[in-house]
Amino acid sequence: MNVEDKLKEIVPKIKNGDLEAFEMLYNLTYKYVFKIAYAITLSKEDAEDVMQNTYLKIYEKRKTLDSSDTIMGYIKRIAINYALKNSKKTNPKFINRETNDGKDDIKEIVEDALKQLDSKDRSIITLFYMDNLSTKEISFLLNESEENIRVRLHRARNKLREVIENGEI
Repeated sequence: MNVEDKLKEIVPKIKNGDLEAFEMLYNLTYKYVFKIAYAITLSKEDAEDVMQNTYLKIYEKRKTLDSSDTIMGYIKRIAINYALKNSKKTNPKFINRETNDGKDDIKEIVEDALKQLDSKDRSIITLFYMDNLSTKEISFLLNESEENIRVRLHRARNKLREVIENGEI
């Protein structure tokens, strides 16, 4: 049984206020929510705030949950919206660092390059490459046209390439 099936099974219990069922929802999804939040905010503390707000919102709206919908999609959308809202408040700044051996870990290079993007472009890159979502799925989650997502994805890739090639990180 996959996660979505387990979630559909516990939604009726959550709607009735069953705290154990809500805890199961949290345990099944918190790693994924944190991953999305961190990828957008690039801050552990901000990602934790996003997680907390996401689950508070889900609990507030528990009576409107529908087990016929994709629960993960609903959770993703809430997390993305909170992360984008949070990242607008705290725009990550350019980080310039020097290393002793002149070689940086690729993960750090990519993370620093991602900091150069605005939060929405960073979320599109993250959802496309890390979560392997299609542009259609991303357009649904971000409530934008698929064409706009494709354009933003293209521009974000070019910006990342430019930042890395010019050594701006």
